[in-house]
Amino acid sequence: AFKNEGDLSFKEMTEEWGLGTKTFSNGSAYGDLDNDGDLDLVVNNINMPSQIYRNNTDTAQNRSITIQLRSKTNNTYALGTSIEIYYNGRKQMADNFVTRGFQSTVDPRVHFGVENTGVIDSLIVNWFDGSRETHYNIATNQLLEIEHVAIDDIKSKEAISSKPILVKLSNDSKIKYNPSGLNDFNRNGLLPKMYSTESPSLTKTDVDGDGNDEIYFSGGKDQPGSFLSISDDHFMVKSSAFMSKPEETRSIFFDIDNDGDQDFYLASGGRFYSSSSSVLKDRIYLNDGNGNFTLSEQDLPFLKYLSTSAVVPFDLDNDNDLDLFVAERFHPFYYGTGGRGYLLENQGDGSFKDVTDQKAAELTKENMITDALSVDIDGNGWQDLVVVGDWMPITILINNSGKLETRPKYDLPKTNGWWMDIESADLNNDGLPDFVVGNHGLNTTFKAGDRLYINDFDNNGAIEQIYCTRINDQYYPILDKDELISQIPVLKKKVVYYRDYAGMSIEELFTPGIIEQSKILEVDILASVALLSTPEGYEIKRLPQEAQYAPIHSLLILDVNKDGIQDLFAGGNEFQVKPQFGRFDASKGWLFPGKMAEGSYTFDKAVNLKIDGQIRDFEILIKENKQYLIVAKYDDELEVYKIVGF
Repeated sequence: AFKNEGDLSFKEMTEEWGLGTKTFSNGSAYGDLDNDGDLDLVVNNINMPSQIYRNNTDTAQNRSITIQLRSKTNNTYALGTSIEIYYNGRKQMADNFVTRGFQSTVDPRVHFGVENTGVIDSLIVNWFDGSRETHYNIATNQLLEIEHVAIDDIKSKEAISSKPILVKLSNDSKIKYNPSGLNDFNRNGLLPKMYSTESPSLTKTDVDGDGNDEIYFSGGKDQPGSFLSISDDHFMVKSSAFMSKPEETRSIFFDIDNDGDQDFYLASGGRFYSSSSSVLKDRIYLNDGNGNFTLSEQDLPFLKYLSTSAVVPFDLDNDNDLDLFVAERFHPFYYGTGGRGYLLENQGDGSFKDVTDQKAAELTKENMITDALSVDIDGNGWQDLVVVGDWMPITILINNSGKLETRPKYDLPKTNGWWMDIESADLNNDGLPDFVVGNHGLNTTFKAGDRLYINDFDNNGAIEQIYCTRINDQYYPILDKDELISQIPVLKKKVVYYRDYAGMSIEELFTPGIIEQSKILEVDILASVALLSTPEGYEIKRLPQEAQYAPIHSLLILDVNKDGIQDLFAGGNEFQVKPQFGRFDASKGWLFPGKMAEGSYTFDKAVNLKIDGQIRDFEILIKENKQYLIVAKYDDELEVYKIVGF
């Protein structure tokens, strides 16, 4: 049993509420059985008696109101009606429906707990037929009966309307990102979710020098990317000449050869092709100034093919040309292995030299990097680098006259996360960059302290990944017994019964030698956060609770309402998840308006954008003083929205 803390979070109260008896139950229902103003509980069990739990709440202190709805139609209990109550500046809403789980039906009366409130300011009934009525100044601790009046008998009806934030533009082109078709579970059977679903991406620039930005929408496997422009609230799409076999995981425009136009870095990645495949080769295209691109004859200085996840152009050495940070996501076939960063120095002729060992040794460490950006953090005129990734900390590298180094002031210990995106702006108006970082979220089976053990546990030449959770300082696999044995058959004789497996830690499943040889990753934080600058470094603050509903893959910082305070768009979701974990689909995109409160940056009430699907990237396009939000989604059509209200 979990207590609602009032901030969209919950606290376990099973023992405190007297519900700790172990049972094998398959149904429950609640209702005020003794009509004392609180809800009692009935639990149906298998092979044992049912249980009735009487609620002993002091209803003199913790008051309530119960509404009995009636109708003379065939819908006698007025099912489908919603009720809103307002009191002490607060609002509650409940739907009148009685089905709760498998063959379980609850009391057909709507119950609200209102703390110690004696009188409710107003109560609104939104009837099942669309009519609406309002009641005022209602005493609590009573059963209130309300009779439905047929809609034909109502002389006036209160209109319910709301101004939309976004207006979707029509997509005549039906341009869509096509997934690779890879099933990650066929390759790595113990993964809880698929990691081949992290594309597509968006980037913008003025390609042809006409003063208008274009958007590049990256292509999938065997799918070219596309350029997008907007005119008169219509968006136009044309395919690029960059025919790709691999997934285009990142695309970046910047002036590589210092000729005044925007050239193009096209990164390849994903999990479909092996690291020995030349298909994963990143490419550079040079712009002739009119938006026509030709493949550069200069090869990038990588000694192997990468599954690239991030590309950041920045002037490392202040020599007026743009150098590159390039991130490897992971080994395409073995999740949990591979991944690192590369620092490439621009030689001034369109070619690059790998200077990672000499100028950024920290980047050579094995990390599954997902995103990065460059900003001048300490205000000394040199561009610094911030790197985030899977199972790694938020890493700030300060530019010391052309060398990237860690500094104790900017260290962020205990921040290993499943970070997917990072964006920067001066949120608190102190003249220094702040950051917002998207993570897995808190609406999940997983929790801080979980581990990933990586090894060839049965010496068959294939690497396995075993996710474990911590209980009393021991780590237990988050896997079904059958699932684990199907991948590691040598455990079949050791783990015969489910009851034995239920209590076995990973140290009991495998020998100390195997555990010692394993690569072990641990996550410290799953919440999406903001990093706000302070004189001592950075303060970590959780994003609002709505941002924790689902994994965040894309963030966009923009002053939408032109009030001088930055606002935040956030989107994500992951559907390709094993059933026992449930797919992560509780976000439809959010707008978090920024505000200053007592000199500190925070967020106002979240606005639901109502965008379905798995959002992977946002981009903003401004044309003729109109703002357009571009949304790229995995396995879905590109969508464009005009921002019309806020």
